Amino acid sequence: MAMAYGSFASRVVATRVVALDGTGDFTDIQSAVDDLPSGGGVVYIKEGTYTLSDSVEITKGGITIRGTGYATIISGNFNKPIIKLDTANYAVIEGLQIVGNVSAGASNDGIYTGGSRYIYVLNCWIHDCGANGINSSGLSRYNIFSNNRVYDNVGIGLIMTSLYEIASGNQIYYNGSYGIYMDGSQQSKVEGNMSRYNDNHGIYASSCGSCIINDNHVSYNGFGGDDTVDGIHLNSCSNMIVSGNRCYNNDRYEININDAGCIRAFVHGNHAYGTVHVGAINDSGTGSTVSDNVIA
Repeated sequence: MAMAYGSFASRVVATRVVALDGTGDFTDIQSAVDDLPSGGGVVYIKEGTYTLSDSVEITKGGITIRGTGYATIISGNFNKPIIKLDTANYAVIEGLQIVGNVSAGASNDGIYTGGSRYIYVLNCWIHDCGANGINSSGLSRYNIFSNNRVYDNVGIGLIMTSLYEIASGNQIYYNGSYGIYMDGSQQSKVEGNMSRYNDNHGIYASSCGSCIINDNHVSYNGFGGDDTVDGIHLNSCSNMIVSGNRCYNNDRYEININDAGCIRAFVHGNHAYGTVHVGAINDSGTGSTVSDNVIA
């Protein structure tokens, strides 16, 4: 089955339809993915609950997996990612509800990018995974994560560990570890997200350089804990811009430039306030600029 997108003669995309009721080309997702040509294509998954016995693995580039939204449910109770990309560049994951199992184990990520590049994860609900919601670790780069809801996972909501990645418009909450975790990220942007009620730092950046963290709402992370959890936490980073964020009622500091290894942080125009935290902004960095923040 082929489906045309865009104007006439613009391009024809190989499309496979998955439907539990037999009205599509396949009833299981992996068979549809495997049937696409080497140049990729679209797997459209109709509404229903697709209970997997193993990961959906994407090993070819240019593949889009698209569901109907919240009504397309992909679930798996196994100690592997629900959707695993293996050096599959230019993939799109869109409009799915991805459900793990909190007891499935430490590799039960919702989506694992596996060194893939130019990945888009859009408009998904990812929850109850035994590990992390979205794990973009390894040599992944140029990836975009936008307008997802990532919640109630045992581990981290979103992991970013590479170059030129963007997280925007996501809601990340009630995860058992960090909300957004950046480790070694370079020239990446975390913008317009909501990170709240996570057990560890709302947004954590370690050994990152020249990244932008702006216009996020970060609140109630580690709330009621032992004064060790921050809203935004920078550790051994350089040339970071933290601006326009609204941080409130996090456990320790709303924004924490944690150590002297943080060089030339620019923290400007944030709202940092709360009634039970240790403090609003802590600057233990080197050569920081902390200015025009609203502190209450």
